Amino acid sequence: MRHSKWIQRVAVTVGGTVVAAGALPLVTAGPAYAGNYYDCVQYLRHKGYFIDDNGVAADSCRIAERGKGSANSLSICASRLESLHVKWEDAKPACLRARP
Repeated sequence: MRHSKWIQRVAVTVGGTVVAAGALPLVTAGPAYAGNYYDCVQYLRHKGYFIDDNGVAADSCRIAERGKGSANSLSICASRLESLHVKWEDAKPACLRARP
């Protein structure tokens, strides 16, 4: 089956919804599958910090998630982020976003 160039561009731009409609839920479910820590990482990226998915900052966000948002896990998360020169005003809300 031959598609026009316009349909092919839409398929690439929208994640394949025209050609493979079943692929869209997988694309949109990606961040949710990553866990709550991903909200923390995305918040920091939005604030202008470079966050590697496998780096110390992302691991700090995972601590807040694994600790179920306890005061101790949030404190550890924020302290570790501060040691990476993340401002407290950014670290605290980021860690709060990681709690389940």
